[in-house]
Amino acid sequence: MEPNPAPETHDAPVAPVRTRFIAVAALVAVALLAGAFALGFAPRRARLEKLARESAERDDRPRVEVEKPKKNPAPPELRLPGDVRAMQQTVLGARAVGYLKKLHADVGDHVEAGQLLAEIDTPEVDAQLVRARADVTLAKATVVKTQRDLDLATSTLERWSGFAEKGGVTPQELDEKRSAKAQAAAALEASNASVAAAEAEANRLAVLQQFEKVTAPFAGTITARDLDVGALVAGDLNGRGRELFRLEQVDVVRVFVDVPQPDATSIRIGGTAVVTVRNYPGREFTGKVTRNAGALDPATRTLRCQVEVANQEGLLLPGMYGEVRLALASDHALLTIPSSAFVFDADGTHVWVVESGRSQRKEVAVGVDFGTALEVVRGLSGDEDVITNPGERLRDGVEVAASAAAARNAGRSAQ
Repeated sequence: MEPNPAPETHDAPVAPVRTRFIAVAALVAVALLAGAFALGFAPRRARLEKLARESAERDDRPRVEVEKPKKNPAPPELRLPGDVRAMQQTVLGARAVGYLKKLHADVGDHVEAGQLLAEIDTPEVDAQLVRARADVTLAKATVVKTQRDLDLATSTLERWSGFAEKGGVTPQELDEKRSAKAQAAAALEASNASVAAAEAEANRLAVLQQFEKVTAPFAGTITARDLDVGALVAGDLNGRGRELFRLEQVDVVRVFVDVPQPDATSIRIGGTAVVTVRNYPGREFTGKVTRNAGALDPATRTLRCQVEVANQEGLLLPGMYGEVRLALASDHALLTIPSSAFVFDADGTHVWVVESGRSQRKEVAVGVDFGTALEVVRGLSGDEDVITNPGERLRDGVEVAASAAAARNAGRSAQ
């Protein structure tokens, strides 16, 4: 018998297919891994390279900003608050006692010097004046009588003196005539004094009667009135009177400024001053320094200065608060640097400058304070590069990386 043929099998063609599939899958996996590695490593590599470059370029030197001192050939200005006051101000009261009869002016009216403002009815003063004038007439009549008595006593004494020479009268009788003449002379002197006293009283009451009319002592504006017609003016003959009007002269106003002690000697009489108030934005009122107190206030250590400003338009009102710019007198050009450049410590006042790329400490003396800047009166020549942002790391001889503060500020302004 012939042997049975071997059974058919399919393993021979399957093995090559699986091998190829595995190989392709492996290649794809390797490609994906390579791509993922490339995508992840490239940014990291860039960061590493950047860090390496920054590390190589990193500068540990302190970074500072420098600025040269500013030279001010023109006198700088000092800005201070100012108090506006009237050039003249007075309270008008009644010298006489009576009732307010008539008003000729009211609040807000502009009046001229000598203008009638009010009238007061004073019947008591009028009656007293009539009586005083009558007393003057009586006193003068008494003078006439005593003068005649003196004339009679004088002629009688002359006659009796002639009789005495002939022995017709006794010495006692002659002495009596002499005494009568002396008494008549004394009576005449007393009568003359009475006339003078009566006339003085009449004149006093006449002057007092004139206070029935209240007039303006100077040209100005009525800023207050406290009484109405018919009100009792509670004054007295000793000069204490109730306020009727308040009068202020405002065509020229005074502005008072309290100047601190460091700047007090730099304010000159006659110097220009500019006044501004918030009520008029952009408007400047020019005046002059006319006087000062001549002494510092021991409580505030300030010198009170007076600035006079023309105010014909009446824009500046007494009581306003404003700002005054005063020109400071100086015999030399001033050096100023920003306030931030100064260091104040137990060793005194100093600044830091950059010399040959290194920080150097300079002792200085401070002058006028301008707010954002201070005057340097000693310690700098004006050509130094002053560090405007000193920090704790600065020491003498420390190497620094300097940049111009002025250029940086200009760049900010341009933005």
